[in-house]
Amino acid sequence: MVNDVRRVSRGMPHWSNLQSLLVMSGTHSPTDQIDKNFVYDEDIFVSQISKRLSIASTDRNWCIGRLSGRDIFPVFTSDDKWVVFAHEEKQGDEKGWAIYRAKPDKGFQDPEYFEPEKLVEGLPEPERISPFPDGKRVLVSYTGNETEMKNPPEIVDIEAKTKTAIGLPVLLDPDLPKGKPLVPREIAVSPDGKQIAFSALRWSGDPKDDGAILIYTCNLDGANLKRITPPTDVPLEPYKYPQEGVTALNAWEKLQPQPNKGTGVKYGDFEARDKLIEKYQKMHDEAKKKAEAEKQAAEKQKPDAAAPLKN
Repeated sequence: MVNDVRRVSRGMPHWSNLQSLLVMSGTHSPTDQIDKNFVYDEDIFVSQISKRLSIASTDRNWCIGRLSGRDIFPVFTSDDKWVVFAHEEKQGDEKGWAIYRAKPDKGFQDPEYFEPEKLVEGLPEPERISPFPDGKRVLVSYTGNETEMKNPPEIVDIEAKTKTAIGLPVLLDPDLPKGKPLVPREIAVSPDGKQIAFSALRWSGDPKDDGAILIYTCNLDGANLKRITPPTDVPLEPYKYPQEGVTALNAWEKLQPQPNKGTGVKYGDFEARDKLIEKYQKMHDEAKKKAEAEKQAAEKQKPDAAAPLKN
């Protein structure tokens, strides 16, 4: 979907309402060439999708958000007028998060480029952004743990540039009223904007009992809570392809991607990827430090213009 010098990063690619564009977070991949001006951050890219062939292909890509730092979880508003995303930035002496909006149709090299606009700031780290169908609001949920909600989800008004916390009550699994309260994670807004879907840990609280991450839905005020997935695993037979007679698992094993020829890192091996990024970041820092030292040494060797000339 993106050029070879970029890779998809935080957050799944998000379709526009007309399904002609994809927006995603991406960053440059490490290479063997050290660029002294290179910064490992994440930007927002849009890809135009065509269906001229039997599979979708990209016609072109452009960058709509190139702020310094990490830009993640981009989504289209329901009217496709805006792309909303989270940006990590320095807030005082610490780092925090803000929500921005950007125009999806103009890249940063376009003369009519719209500089991303900050909507709200001072947020904890987000884990998902979900648009409402009115095109004016998004729901932001935050990272945390499965047993305690430290930061309740908030509705961000794109036009008013305000944020409002959702006052969800204590939620309990309908069949486990004495269990631990559900802590909604990665919340998504329903197509009509009246409900939310989320994952949560269903657990009795007894260390002897097993817990399970399940899917639930409820109204925005917490009413009408329903569990969507069953509390126990339901074994399913692998799907068999009629022509081949093999299972989907067999096919997946055959289609496993090979390690990247340039980096040697296999797709999905995040630990190896992070180690490689750390390696190249260290090389980048050392090269930058060396260049600064050489520059300072060159400055010291220059004759002092203010010094009197010797006869």
